[in-house]
Amino acid sequence: MELQALKSQKVFVEKPSSSCNGFFIHWGGFFTGYSSSDYLGPEYFMDKNVVLVTFNYRLGVLGDTKANQQKIILIDIYYACARFRIFETRRDEILSQSRFLEIARFLEIDFSVPPTMPPPGNYGLKDQVVALRWVQNNIENFGGNRDNVTIFGQSAGGASVSYHMLSPESRNLFHQGISQSGTSLALWAKPYSSELQFSLAQTQAQFVGCPDISNTFAIVDCLRNVSADDLINTGDKFKFFSVDPLNVYTPSVERRTVNNLRPFITKQPIDYIRNKEFYNVPWILGVVDSEGLIRAERILKLYSDRSFTYSIYQTALFHSIQGQENLWFYYFNYSGQYSYGNAFAATDNNINYDWGVSHCDDLLYLFKTPAIFPEFKKTNDKLMIEVMTELWTNFAKYGHPTPENSFLSISANWKKLDNYIHGNLKKEIKYLSISGSHDSRSPPRLSMEYGFYEDRFKFWEQLPLAENIKELNQTNHLTP
Repeated sequence: MELQALKSQKVFVEKPSSSCNGFFIHWGGFFTGYSSSDYLGPEYFMDKNVVLVTFNYRLGVLGDTKANQQKIILIDIYYACARFRIFETRRDEILSQSRFLEIARFLEIDFSVPPTMPPPGNYGLKDQVVALRWVQNNIENFGGNRDNVTIFGQSAGGASVSYHMLSPESRNLFHQGISQSGTSLALWAKPYSSELQFSLAQTQAQFVGCPDISNTFAIVDCLRNVSADDLINTGDKFKFFSVDPLNVYTPSVERRTVNNLRPFITKQPIDYIRNKEFYNVPWILGVVDSEGLIRAERILKLYSDRSFTYSIYQTALFHSIQGQENLWFYYFNYSGQYSYGNAFAATDNNINYDWGVSHCDDLLYLFKTPAIFPEFKKTNDKLMIEVMTELWTNFAKYGHPTPENSFLSISANWKKLDNYIHGNLKKEIKYLSISGSHDSRSPPRLSMEYGFYEDRFKFWEQLPLAENIKELNQTNHLTP
């Protein structure tokens, strides 16, 4: 795990103070991604008097599988901790041995006793908790405020934010959250059943040549003797249609045991929400127009809804009726000079096609991405950077994205969800529409709208889908 704490280099006092901290969790479907400044450059935030924390966490077979192997985890943590750096302008601080041992203890690693039970999983999410605890213990040394931490993330990062709303391990470590294009109810982010988990472990064991895959103990004993490189290199063997399934390993439901006293989650996300066991803090959720461009063109709306928008709508609505008080929803439909749609096309050919507003495009106005895109030159793109960073940092500072003292409050007062009034459920969501184009003579537009994707969502609600939620009056004949 590598962590960076960044603050504006324009501040010259010895210990500058900031009213808030931003804690960004990167994208990548829980199998890829990184927080390198080539992809998540902090420059746009550096004029906003915030401390920005970015970091890496374990992914794929090393991050989420319950059949992970302890020896590999030890190697990974040691290597990661050797690289755990806290960057403050030009000063580097290497993680001390005591901090390394503290992290190891948090991850339930005992250096003296060989493991006798399969490891519990969720190591990537537990890495995130470790980083959050580091913020609480250290961020004031960098001019930050431990009492005002906003976690935000996109795609798998957005789903991670949603998971932290549920996990007891994350409680009181942050104070606001923003989920961009992902929540824990997304099909690609939900924990598998125990039967599917075991089948996945068996398949993984077959791919690396394990002779006995009849039980968990045999599988774990075998995997403990497989190198991390060999495990990771089997990832493509799971794919049976082009690059699908994109992500194989998802967060897992753990059991609290003597060997696992601090599980991250012990039941399905929907059950935490159903039982009102969530962290009731301000939360922004939203989507971009064409989420499905990450994988699809001809079936764009289908892929967008099934992978992203419908589950985010469900998350916002269900949390709202279950008592989460401060929720905001947005719809990002600003078409800039650059788009991730070209990157997701996976071709160098010149394709004459308007990709629309793609998955990840909202990140372009929060973080510089020099590894893929050049500097913005269009006036409206530069204005959109101001709009997005103002909304996000307002929320971090004041707990509201458009407070009265913001220049954005003149054009739009972003209103909270109010879908459960006097015991009556309203499915039409209030949302902030963020729209415009880089080649328009008009500046980007912010407007409050009502009724997000009503017809599309009614279609999904009437189908007997396993993920439909009875409390939202959605058809569900596959589960009791």
